[in-house]
Amino acid sequence: MIVLCPYCSRKLRVPDNLSRITAKCPLCNHNFTCESGPAAGGASSNGEPKSHLSKRQRKRSPAKLVKFLITSTAVVLLAVYLVYFFQQKSGVPQVAQKSTEWISVNYADLLDENAIIRTGQPLKSSLADPELRGAVQPFVDRYSNLLQYALEMINGPDELPQCSVVDCFPEGARQPAWVAILRGGRIVMTTDYQKNARVFLLGDNPEKAYKEHYSLIRHCLSGLLPDDGSGLRVAVHSYRNNYTGSKLELNTIPFVIETSSFPNSGQVPLDLDGLRMFFENGGKLEGALLDENSDLVLFAAEGPRDTIAGSGIELSDLSVAYRAVFHAGDNEAFISLDPNVDPTKVTVNFGGFLEDTRIGSVVLEADKRFKTITCGLDPDSLKDMKNYTRQFAPTFFTANEREFLNGEFIGDKGWIGTRFWFYPDSVEVESDLEFRYARITKPRFTADAERSREDFVSPNEFELKKKATLAPSIRECISHLNENYSNYAAAYPEIRELTTVARLMGLCSWLRRSNYTRLDLDSLLSVELPPFQTERERTQLVTATYLSCPEGEVIYDEYVKKYAKVINLSSILEKTIRSYFVNSKNVARFLCYRNNVDEDYYQRYESEAAQIFMDNVDNSVRSIIKHKEDLQALASYGSANIKAAEPEKIGRDKQTLQKYKNELDQLETQISELKSKINNANSIEEHNKFVDKYNDSVGKYESLRQYHNSLVNELNKKKAISIQMLTRISGGINLESKYFKIRNVTESPALRNLEGIAKRAETSWKEIPGSGKWIKSRASSGLPYKNNIPKYKWMPKAVYQSGGSDLKYFSTGNKANYWKSVNKDFGSWRDLLESKNGRIRERTFDNTTKTINVTESGPTISKGSIYGEILGKRQIVFHRATKDDSVVSAPPSWWQDNKRGNPNS
Repeated sequence: MIVLCPYCSRKLRVPDNLSRITAKCPLCNHNFTCESGPAAGGASSNGEPKSHLSKRQRKRSPAKLVKFLITSTAVVLLAVYLVYFFQQKSGVPQVAQKSTEWISVNYADLLDENAIIRTGQPLKSSLADPELRGAVQPFVDRYSNLLQYALEMINGPDELPQCSVVDCFPEGARQPAWVAILRGGRIVMTTDYQKNARVFLLGDNPEKAYKEHYSLIRHCLSGLLPDDGSGLRVAVHSYRNNYTGSKLELNTIPFVIETSSFPNSGQVPLDLDGLRMFFENGGKLEGALLDENSDLVLFAAEGPRDTIAGSGIELSDLSVAYRAVFHAGDNEAFISLDPNVDPTKVTVNFGGFLEDTRIGSVVLEADKRFKTITCGLDPDSLKDMKNYTRQFAPTFFTANEREFLNGEFIGDKGWIGTRFWFYPDSVEVESDLEFRYARITKPRFTADAERSREDFVSPNEFELKKKATLAPSIRECISHLNENYSNYAAAYPEIRELTTVARLMGLCSWLRRSNYTRLDLDSLLSVELPPFQTERERTQLVTATYLSCPEGEVIYDEYVKKYAKVINLSSILEKTIRSYFVNSKNVARFLCYRNNVDEDYYQRYESEAAQIFMDNVDNSVRSIIKHKEDLQALASYGSANIKAAEPEKIGRDKQTLQKYKNELDQLETQISELKSKINNANSIEEHNKFVDKYNDSVGKYESLRQYHNSLVNELNKKKAISIQMLTRISGGINLESKYFKIRNVTESPALRNLEGIAKRAETSWKEIPGSGKWIKSRASSGLPYKNNIPKYKWMPKAVYQSGGSDLKYFSTGNKANYWKSVNKDFGSWRDLLESKNGRIRERTFDNTTKTINVTESGPTISKGSIYGEILGKRQIVFHRATKDDSVVSAPPSWWQDNKRGNPNS
């Protein structure tokens, strides 16, 4: 008897001699109940639709029935073939899917309560704000990995473990461009490395979501195709991520396809090899053309080769820029250094999947270079770079030095919080109205600054005062950078390479603005990116800048250049409490700064300080910094205990005083000796002689003493004033595509010039009269690169029954192992997966309580556990598990115990 699966409409053959049958569909893995034989004809007991033969079919004679079945089968096969043929032709093989069944998966309890988004706000309080969706995205999209667990809680475990494709590509390793999009979490793709894959896509309908995302996911699916040329079965689920409610909504009914190829969607292929050779030829990227044949052609002029991270620009860099512009979601491209849970550190945040890329490295280094412009230190080596910078920009002064020159304050100014940014609204690309030509006319970011959010009590106050309260010296510093950009670029390669980033991002922004869909741009996602790693966090660089000067002295440029000194205070963090503070009394003085109390009252905190010193004597100073106020107090304490160098003039006056002091000491000794001689004179003549010398020495002494005292008084009036400024690095670079200036013009000399070049340029360097040497990229039929994904071949090693459970053990033979136990009577199961990289995941599902426990451990992750519970029919809630000291190991203990008790294992 033939029945239809109510979930995916797959035809199944079942015995017709039973009245009631429970079947499992091999296509979608759903269990359902149907009736057969004489009882067939109504609904199944569980309310699911039944599949059965009609009365007309049962009344036919055997010969007619056979003829009817043969004819029907031929028609069906022909229809299936035609549908399959045209679907393959379109590049989107499909199977119809009608049913939907939604469940919610709540992850609110898994959110990190201490997480801080890039705006400095707590994660949980930011979830409901639509304006913060991009900042929230990296923290919540990752919970899509719960969808696989939820599906198995409902349907039972897969025969073989479904592993995330992302696990094949460690962070920072060589990998195709599409991997980072999956790592971000909006798309989840799993595989059993055999002939099955599962895809979770954002959307309401899985078939529609598959079509919408096909151009992206086809690269991964092609890499998962079996090596023997057979087909890959793909189950596609749609889901939604409700940030406000911290829950995923999953359609448990999949759209299922099975095919042996994943071509593009009928778009014009992009010539990747032509683009690769174009970049290898060097030059300066100047423009692009979308020609009549729907090809993308790039143009470069002769000149110093564009570089990224110290090497020539590559096709992979274009791929990264394209990914950032077209596939970033709400978390658009940027880099910023933001608050960290640890106040001694800053978090390096990337948007647009720029982490672990060469472009990401350039924008990060350019962002860090703001520290040099602010205080003068190199952010990595911590060397003083002021004089080096002046070799390229002679009028360069740091922001702190400009405050000295402007005389904006006298004395300790305390903690200065300023954020420096590069913005792309000054980057210009000119385009004709039809978006055929693009010419990069201004590939330069603009620097700007604002006060830090942390310096204001509310977001509203910040918005009102972030510009108004900016010091004039900061504005001058930013203006100097923008006006002398080429000088700074000559000094620092990362600022020069920021121009290369502007060229790539500007062209990709133009492509996006063109809404051009005929070209297979997503083939750029198949390009492999070279191995690269970028920082995720770094120690917050805190400095103090000093200038000592005589009171009333006019501070001029050369004086500041000579005497202004910058000190790195962050190095204090790595010293031990014992080596830095020496004793608890100094800790008490530090606590005075923490409590805004004059240092003279340190006795108030001696008891607390003694306890801190005793408990942390061999720990780093970093260990006692728990809040940003602690770090500020440490900076103030540290700067107060650094003695600034005295101005040269004061030093000379002190040397003069010391000279006179030595002469006074000599005269005083001489007077004392003469006094003794007077008292012991042998005659009146001798007595008078000593008296004359005595009076002469006393006169000299008194004259010299008065002069000395006058110099002391004068020096006291000119005593050194030590000016201290504490600064922190903060800021970023905005790379959002919408801010790049794409100017559509009807007439442009730059575009007219490019049109002429386009008609003459070739794929090798060629002299264009009046324009110099140019080269263009080849534009011919091409294919995406084949992305090879390592595949396991699971081999069954042991299968047996014990205590009502079926136990199975599979192995790949190269350290990947999988153990599973399923109790068919109760519906409970457990499994353990040991990956090649030493990562272990153990899961236990109890069908009586409808709960699952998941524990993971490995060399690169600390042990962590979560558990989920099914509430009602349509809700699953996940929680953080209580601390578990048990060891997760392979083989699992439950397998070992069952194995020992089963003589047939």
